[in-house]
Amino acid sequence: MDKLDMLAVPEFSMGAMENWGLITYRMSSLLYDENNSAIQTKKRVAETVCHELAHQWFGNLVTMKWWNDLWLNEGFATWAAALGVSNLSRELIDWDVWTSFISEDVEAGMSYDSLQSTHAVEVPVYDPNDINQIFDGISYSKGASLIRMLENYVGQENFRNGLKEYLNKFQYRNAITDDLWLSLSNNVEGVSEVKKLMDQWTAKEGFPYISVEMVDENHLSLKQERFYLNNVNIKEKNQSHWFIPVRIGFQNEENILVEMKNKKEILVESDFKKYFKVNYGAYGFYRVLYKGDLLYKIQGMLEEKMLEPRDRLNIINDFFSLTMANYFQINDFLLFVRYFKDEENYEVLSSILGGLNELKSIFYKNEIKKEFFRNKILELVSRRAIKIDLAKPGTSLNEISLNALLISSSVGNEDSNILKKFVEIFPKFKKDRSLVSPVFRTSMFNSLMKMKPKEFYEEIFDIYTTSTVIDEKLMALSSLGSSSDLNYFLTFLSESMKNKVNLQDKIYVYFSCIANLKYRDSVIKFVMENFDGILQMFEGNTSMVSYVVERVFGILSEESELKELGNFFSKRNLKGYERSFMKVMERIEIRSTFRKNVENINLE
Repeated sequence: MDKLDMLAVPEFSMGAMENWGLITYRMSSLLYDENNSAIQTKKRVAETVCHELAHQWFGNLVTMKWWNDLWLNEGFATWAAALGVSNLSRELIDWDVWTSFISEDVEAGMSYDSLQSTHAVEVPVYDPNDINQIFDGISYSKGASLIRMLENYVGQENFRNGLKEYLNKFQYRNAITDDLWLSLSNNVEGVSEVKKLMDQWTAKEGFPYISVEMVDENHLSLKQERFYLNNVNIKEKNQSHWFIPVRIGFQNEENILVEMKNKKEILVESDFKKYFKVNYGAYGFYRVLYKGDLLYKIQGMLEEKMLEPRDRLNIINDFFSLTMANYFQINDFLLFVRYFKDEENYEVLSSILGGLNELKSIFYKNEIKKEFFRNKILELVSRRAIKIDLAKPGTSLNEISLNALLISSSVGNEDSNILKKFVEIFPKFKKDRSLVSPVFRTSMFNSLMKMKPKEFYEEIFDIYTTSTVIDEKLMALSSLGSSSDLNYFLTFLSESMKNKVNLQDKIYVYFSCIANLKYRDSVIKFVMENFDGILQMFEGNTSMVSYVVERVFGILSEESELKELGNFFSKRNLKGYERSFMKVMERIEIRSTFRKNVENINLE
């Protein structure tokens, strides 16, 4: 095409749409204000724009033949977006893209794919109502993660040559997954059948975890099984095995690649007296379970600061998921967290805090345990947060994001020093906006709603309705659910059914309110009582309905809530969002089982 235009649309249900020659965006996905937007918005805009540009090749130039190969569009666009952002000028955006990719895509793919209710990347589609439902973490994030794993296995140059052949051969035509595998096979020496290797990952659901055990100083045992997050409740488990390229890195930065060719167990020979990590670089789409004394080796690598951020992130993500699946005890995880008390990478600390917040959320009806996890979070953030200059958040994107995380975690867990600081500075901020950087303004609004909702509710809501800065509008809106006053909390919830909140923004009302543990039951009650109105409001937009179902109900953790929700939805036609319902029911069962198993454990 001769030119490509980009257009921001005021009301837009999705993030963006890759129309050939005219890409349309939700305003918050394209517009960035240098003075009033949080710098993380710049990152999100860069990722979204790169994703849509990638679609001009993966989706437009070459289009999947049918919806079962949707991942050829979305998986590739997600991977190529990360590739694009990683090659932008550091002056434009200074970011460790591939560590972020592990947080946002590898983990998102694994989160869904660890459920029984998952589906294969290549998923049969027979009903138009199924189409929207597969625009999910499998088609996007698992698909992108498998592309990254395959590129690392066959080599960058071979992989790119195969992609060139695929794009040239099928330009202005339709393609299927096997067409991609054939083009790659033609360009990869020593891997004659990419299809045979990759069918195991795209044509069947799930992924493995690898148990790692020392046999002796020179031999390592690797065993694979399918990973289920609901490990405790599943009686008959799928015994699938995968072809897994396993990269093992050593303390001297050397690494070796071994292959688990559909075998349950292999023996690896090398010098394992020194420190090592399995899934070096975090390219593999699998979890790693270290057995016996090997965990001490990992702890030693953390203490000696031998690991890059992506490997630290990979380790903590695996440890938390394996804890949730009952392979580790919760106190093992809490002990492990101590090795990250001075973590300086945003993605790594965000993952740790995310895990602790998840645990706090699971025990939201148990005041003692909820308070325990609140204090654990504050131990990691408070002493650093109080030192941050609210006007000067830092220089690099990592430092700025890290400081924003420290502040938001302090506010979210009621650190009185930070809350008071924001209440005191707000009157001055209204006269001089430079006093509080945009990256801290959501936390400022949250603090006002926690401390003085009666005084500030109308003022913050007015910012949403009158501000011309898209970022600021959403900052204000997403803070109102933090209200410590039930009357204002319910007032805000009711706004979701009125016209003052834009249709595309209504989901943020529910997301904001469900994060308020104090009034979580009120949100559940409201959404159930108004569910017919919510369906009518979104006028058949099942994607928006799915967001509400997953984000509102997916955080429940009581067996009684599971039964109540099952009864509620048993009377409804789930067409268009049944996959979301299945995911939610399974997640509640997992959280409920975990809560019961941990309820009587003394936490350390």
